[in-house]
Amino acid sequence: MDMSGKASEHFLAQIDRLVDWGLLAPRVMAISDRVNAEVPLGAVKMLLLARWYGLSETPLLEACQDRISFRRFVGLPLEDSAEDARLAEAFRRHAAQAPME
Repeated sequence: MDMSGKASEHFLAQIDRLVDWGLLAPRVMAISDRVNAEVPLGAVKMLLLARWYGLSETPLLEACQDRISFRRFVGLPLEDSAEDARLAEAFRRHAAQAPME
């Protein structure tokens, strides 16, 4: 499957529309409990992006800065904000270190 450009944007929009993220709240809380810190849902979505697109940390963070579809998916505003740094830090410190079940 081609995951570049419009195909990627469509895929992420479909996932966001089809997944009831609220149902994942207990799992996100479990991750937060394991790392003893609040892990935002956006950081968990970043883990999914990393897995789906085969991205390591630095390319993932760069893609979340540059790609509108990634920004929308993780819940970032379209323009740079302080939220970018907070979410990137949460990803680095907590979500990426918690094993996925």
